[in-house]
Amino acid sequence: SYALFLSVSVALGEAHAQTLDQGNMTPIVGNEVVYRYCSYQDPGPSGAGQTWDFSTAVTAETHSVLFTTPGSTPNGGDFPGATYATEYDAPSDIYGYVEVNAAGGFGLGSDLGVFGNTHFSDTKQDLKFPLSFGDSWSDTFFGDLVSIGSTGTVEGTISGEADGYGTLILPWGTIANVLRVHLQTTTLQTVLTPPPGGT
Repeated sequence: SYALFLSVSVALGEAHAQTLDQGNMTPIVGNEVVYRYCSYQDPGPSGAGQTWDFSTAVTAETHSVLFTTPGSTPNGGDFPGATYATEYDAPSDIYGYVEVNAAGGFGLGSDLGVFGNTHFSDTKQDLKFPLSFGDSWSDTFFGDLVSIGSTGTVEGTISGEADGYGTLILPWGTIANVLRVHLQTTTLQTVLTPPPGGT
């Protein structure tokens, strides 16, 4: 999820006429994106021609995402539909797998190394293409998970809306022609077999 959200944030400055599509939202393999967490900021109003001022945001944590090919990852073969993989805070061996096509960006699952993995048999649509101001979508997803020796399922819903466009002011500068995408995800994880020694 983070990878797609971050790629939205990075590519928005290049999204002409506030429209996202496969051409401007497919990450370039080898690129690394640095992102920063800050304390909660009110997102501001939706609508056309907005100015969102986050110039006073203070970084609490800094992380990175490296875009790579699924075949270059240890278990990329387990996600045959993936068009790219993301590695968080490389080198970490923590990967997400995503398919980007003309209909949108779809989460296929993740490989968290010794901590487990998730495989979505019903993929999670993190973005709809093309996506312009006023467009929305919703999707359901389902998959299996393994987490530190326990097994289970993960399921939920995701909805999104391009609810505004305008100018984004950040501590390091101003970006014009930004499309804001509001996402809401509800996830339920069910443990079917507990980890060794657990209940």
